[in-house]
Amino acid sequence: MWAVRKQSSRWLVPIAIIFVFLSTSILSSQRVSYAAAPTGYVVPLYTYPTDGTWTTLISEADANPTVPIVAIINPDSGPGAAPDANYVNGIENLRAAGITVLGYVWTCYGTRTLTGPGTITNPNCGVQGDYSTGAEDDINSYHSWYNVNGIFLDQMNSAPGGASYYSTLTSYANSLGYTTWGNPGTSVPSSYIGSVDVLNIYENSGLPSTTALAAATSNGVGSDFSMIAYNVPGSDLSQSVISDFSHYVNWISITDANLPNPYDVLPTYLKSLITYLASTTTSSESTNGITGAGGVNAGESGVQSACQSYCVSTTTSQATTSPGAAKTVEFATSMVVGEIFAHVYLFFTALAVALLITAAEVIYVQKW
Repeated sequence: MWAVRKQSSRWLVPIAIIFVFLSTSILSSQRVSYAAAPTGYVVPLYTYPTDGTWTTLISEADANPTVPIVAIINPDSGPGAAPDANYVNGIENLRAAGITVLGYVWTCYGTRTLTGPGTITNPNCGVQGDYSTGAEDDINSYHSWYNVNGIFLDQMNSAPGGASYYSTLTSYANSLGYTTWGNPGTSVPSSYIGSVDVLNIYENSGLPSTTALAAATSNGVGSDFSMIAYNVPGSDLSQSVISDFSHYVNWISITDANLPNPYDVLPTYLKSLITYLASTTTSSESTNGITGAGGVNAGESGVQSACQSYCVSTTTSQATTSPGAAKTVEFATSMVVGEIFAHVYLFFTALAVALLITAAEVIYVQKW
């Protein structure tokens, strides 16, 4: 009987060690799915590709490879009537720097046709009158002419009952390998969650309150949200501000430029903004730039969309742009260090427990 007990205790330590490694591997896989992702920079780049703003943005991307950067391009209120070689080259240069590029498509609050011609009757949609192509036609043109990563749907409806239009466009864009970013410029009912892959819940002058952002994202846990703020002085920008916003949005655009077009220049504090973003991680579980949104009104305060008043009338010499999803890189170093300490701690804990059990068994057997 003693020999049998001694033999069983001999296997106790290796069995305990194997159990620990299996359990920590499972814990590691669970933690990785929640690994923090960096908060990305959304840049409405309303300039022509030969403008110096494009090369400046590329330089910042090269200097800060851990910060995802998104740029929206708009050759002519959408893809235009024909491809532009400068955009072809400019987009390739952006993508070579790891910047994700989205093509601008206006939707006139869900009233634009999906295919074929129509007439703009909504006074909030910019230029009035007839148009020749629908929203899906524009998506097709981007797909044929430009190597973009996704589609930016501007003038997005935010009223109840309007989500199906954007779900249809998202399904179509996804079938071509594109993600979609919707821009109501305010928060939307929960029915809009999933109707687009990323939702821009704020576009207005000045910074939003964290209370408004919290309310706007309350129905979209795990979703991707963005915000665009213009007319923000450098004195209002700080690491703590960016860190606070990153709890609620995955993508941030802030500039000190103002109306009538706050997006025809880059912010004067671009380097500082990118530095703050590089030091900030988002609390969202999502890291792929895809999901929807919801909440209560965070509000535009009378500004429908900073793009809506002039994006529909831009020419081929002046581009409109918006957010896109780029270089999504996990800040994995701290996670790896944490995993190492976790493994070491659990290993020695289990080893100590196993040795105590073995010692207790020996004592018991000797007494027995």
